Amino acid sequence: MDIKRWWFERSIPRDRTSSHYFGDRRNKHIGILCDSYTDHEMLEKFSQTQRLKGNKVSFLYYSDSKLNEKDQTTFDTNDVSWAGVPKSSKIIDFINNQFDIAYFVLNTCNLPLEYIIRTSKASLKLGFYHKIVEPYLDFSIEADDKTFGQRFQFLLQSSQQLVLG
Repeated sequence: MDIKRWWFERSIPRDRTSSHYFGDRRNKHIGILCDSYTDHEMLEKFSQTQRLKGNKVSFLYYSDSKLNEKDQTTFDTNDVSWAGVPKSSKIIDFINNQFDIAYFVLNTCNLPLEYIIRTSKASLKLGFYHKIVEPYLDFSIEADDKTFGQRFQFLLQSSQQLVLG
């Protein structure tokens, strides 16, 4: 294990428990974590549909390059420590938000994104398959041969039984 991974592992809070999606979930608050390689337009359409249904949708975008200008929903490498641990309040707020459902629709996976997935307080965690974070998701799909839109639709359809109960 390299020193960066060791430091990262030591930074993860040990009191985290697994998701609790069989509890009091109402599917009214949705969180979406995505990277700069996702189809943001498609996610915005999904978000609008959910908002029309009365659901609240919160985004957190990750950019693997340093940005000169960022809004409240975007973070980059400046917002995390050398070991990949978040140091920005917007990331901490996203982690601590108790989403009914959180979609982790990432084309890549690195330490900051892994940290968010592992420590998220979301009731139900769904996402694209990545070997390193798969144990921390309640449901994941592997569909590398499809476009982002096709994978996201496949995730929504495949997880419908979990989401709707």
